[in-house]
Amino acid sequence: SANGSGQIRKSKLSLIDLAGSERQPKIIAEDLNDASARCREAAGINKSLSTLQHCIKALSEGASHVPYRDASLTKLLSDALGGNACALMICNVGPSVGTARETLSTFQFSQQARRVQNAPCINEEVLSRDEMAD
Repeated sequence: SANGSGQIRKSKLSLIDLAGSERQPKIIAEDLNDASARCREAAGINKSLSTLQHCIKALSEGASHVPYRDASLTKLLSDALGGNACALMICNVGPSVGTARETLSTFQFSQQARRVQNAPCINEEVLSRDEMAD
C-alpha cells in the first residue's frame, strides 16, 4: 500500500529448504518399492543444487554471465543471489564420519557463497497522481 507520499515499497521473502544432496545408491538401498520415484526426485534436487553452485561460483568470481535460467530454483532466487536483495544462507552439516564427504562439500560451497556481494536497496515505485487517486 502507498505510504501517503505517492510511493509504494515492495519486498520479497523466499524461504527455501534445499533438502541436501541426495545420493541415489543410498535411496535405492532404503526402499526398493519407491526407488524410481525417489531417484527422480533426487536427480531434480541434485540438478537444482548443481545449478545453484554454478551461479554462486560465477557470482563469486565476477563472471559476466550467471546461469540463473538453468533451473527454476535459481530463477526464483536471482534477486537474492546477485541482485539488490539481502540474503541469508544456512548450510547444515552432520558430525558423522559417513557424511564427511558431503560435509566438506557443504563447507566449500558456503565459503564460495560468502564471497558473493549484493547491493541491497529499497524497491520503491513513485505513483502518478492518477494512480494515487485509484
